This record gives sequence, C-alpha cells and structure tokens, in this order.
Amino acid sequence: MATTAPVPQNGDYQGRGKIMRIDVKGGSVELDYEAISGAVLAMKKEYLVGDKAMLNGLKLGDEVNFTLRYNNGQETIEAISKIR
Repeated sequence: MATTAPVPQNGDYQGRGKIMRIDVKGGSVELDYEAISGAVLAMKKEYLVGDKAMLNGLKLGDEVNFTLRYNNGQETIEAISKIR
C-alpha cells in the first residue's frame, strides 16, 4: 500500500535528520530525514536556509534537529543545530 504525502499547513515543523551535503555559498543543505508529522514523508531533499550563517560549524554526516518552515508551497530551513 502506497503512503501519500501529507498536505502541510503554513507554519513551522520540527525535524531530525543527517546532513548529506552543504552549499554555504548557495545557502542550502541536503538532509536525509525522518518523516515530519503533518508535513512530509521521510526522504532525502535539499532545502534553502533562511540565513547562510546557520550552516557555519556543520559538516557532512552531522545528525541535526531542524525547523522546516512551510509557507504557501515554499519550504525553507529556518533553524538547524547539531545533536550532541
């Protein structure tokens, strides 16, 4: 049985995943993450970040918590921090 992706409402969603790629110059990060209830299925996807500075200190393979903001079909990472 196929699982369909949820249709998110505008707002912020908390997620957990692993960094697969970082593009500091372009301001994006690719995450392999768990399903986010009410927002997205588990997947690997690249997202733009709200502020490039939040990528400082992160590296490939880091496990992170993040805030995914959904706004009228646009998704961005608004906060990200390494899990210690």
